[in-house]
Amino acid sequence: QRGAGARAVRLAAAIAAFRKSVQLWRTLGRETRDVATGLNDLANAERISHNLDAAERHYRQALRIARAVDYGEGVAYITGNLALLELERDNWVAAEPIAREALSLSEQLGRQDLIALHCDFLAEALLEQGKKAEALPYAQRAVDIFARLGSRDLKAVRQTLAECES
Repeated sequence: QRGAGARAVRLAAAIAAFRKSVQLWRTLGRETRDVATGLNDLANAERISHNLDAAERHYRQALRIARAVDYGEGVAYITGNLALLELERDNWVAAEPIAREALSLSEQLGRQDLIALHCDFLAEALLEQGKKAEALPYAQRAVDIFARLGSRDLKAVRQTLAECES
C-alpha cells in the first residue's frame, strides 16, 4: 500500500496496538508509569491521525496518572504534548500557558531535549499571537540546545527562529 491510505492503515494498527498495550498494563496495575506512558503513546497516535478530542482525553488521563504516581518526567513530556495539541488546533492562547508549564517542569528535571522542545512550543505559541520579541529568546534557546544535542529537530526550530527575527 502506498501514500495516505497506507499511512492511515498503519496509524489505525498503531492505535489498536497501543489500546491493547494499555489494557495489558492495566491488568498489572490501574495507575502505573507504564499505563501513563501507554496512554501518552496512544494519544500521540490519535493526534497524528487528527483525532484530537480522543488524543486530549488520553493525554489528560496519562497526565493524571503520571502525577498520581509521582512520575515527574512523564508529567513534563505529557504536559508538552498537551501544548502541542493546542498548537495543532491553532489555539495559540491556550497553548502558551501549557507550554510555559511544560518548560518549567522540564527545567526542574534538567532534561535538555525537553527544554528545547518546550521552548520551541512556547516560541510558536507566542509568535502566532504576534509576540515576536517575546518569542525570540525561546526560539534562540531551542536552536542553541538542539544544535548542541545534534537534534534532527534543528531545522524546524531554526525556521521558528527565522520567523521571530523577520
